[in-house]
Amino acid sequence: MQNWETLQPDEYKLLDKHYTAGRGGYSINKIVPHHNAGNLSIQGCWNVWQTREASAHYQVDANGRIGQLVNDWDTAWHAGDWAANCSSIGIEHADISSSPWRISDATLDNGAHLVAALCKHYNLGEPTYGKNVFFHNDFQATSCPASIAGSQRDAYLTRAKEWYRAMTGQGSAPTGSPSAPVQPETSATPTVPVHYALRQLNGAWWPDVTNFGGGDDGYAGAPYTSHDLLMVWADKGRVRYRVHTVASGWLPWVDHADRNDLVNGVAGNPGEAIDGVQIYYETPDDLTKKNVYYQAYYRSQTTERSGWLPVCCDDGSTYEGYDGWAGMIGEPLDRLQIAISDGNPF
Repeated sequence: MQNWETLQPDEYKLLDKHYTAGRGGYSINKIVPHHNAGNLSIQGCWNVWQTREASAHYQVDANGRIGQLVNDWDTAWHAGDWAANCSSIGIEHADISSSPWRISDATLDNGAHLVAALCKHYNLGEPTYGKNVFFHNDFQATSCPASIAGSQRDAYLTRAKEWYRAMTGQGSAPTGSPSAPVQPETSATPTVPVHYALRQLNGAWWPDVTNFGGGDDGYAGAPYTSHDLLMVWADKGRVRYRVHTVASGWLPWVDHADRNDLVNGVAGNPGEAIDGVQIYYETPDDLTKKNVYYQAYYRSQTTERSGWLPVCCDDGSTYEGYDGWAGMIGEPLDRLQIAISDGNPF
């Protein structure tokens, strides 16, 4: 940052699309950190948002350099909630590892410093989670901001408070490494049992499946068969899921599983072929307190081609460069596999 007091970034790389001019009558009252789900530069963020309908005000790269991509007085498309977008400033952070997700000390320190500078500039008070600092997953079913809300949460929020106190004359500038590496509990196999089922288009439900396997009973659905309803649930934590249909596009999110409740207990519309699936897993509190975070990993096949499509993860990443959801638009989904784990089990 060239000037923390005036919020002059190291680089301006302003977008000309995928944001909304002005604030729609809202005032800035919160900061929302995000993670890249990758190690992006300022230019890299700008490139992604040329085609992806999303944006954030700032990017903090792995070296701690800060770029501005949307002016503070405009609305970035980052929180998944319109009121939150209009009243917040979004900050993206580059990751230096993905297993587990982690940001560098330089990114953490300057990201937290930026939070403090914004809180001071807009008279929001000392950075405090739940008051003027919220995470992306407070507004949308997502694992973002990953380690910033998990293993590095305390270090990030503490450093933001320290910088705020230094900037307001209540303390000295923090020194030393802002966080020590935290080793989460890990396993190489599906960790939380997840159950799911698909219904044949205008037909009967296939048997429930738990996790996945290599045989005919290791997936939901059936080859060369279209499906119109999906049901997913886990033994611990909460699963949120939605489907895309050929006829209606993306349908509302569902977080319950009851095949007798076609409104709130399943995803899909009777008679409409599913061609896309998106799933998020929310790790329960008893595990997050141990710095344990799990995600939903899933993949699908379609009636139009052979072989599994790329594995997707609920942080929005896809392992072979496709969109952050399973399926192929326009091609009915015929098979689905899901696992909940701390790493890609496929």
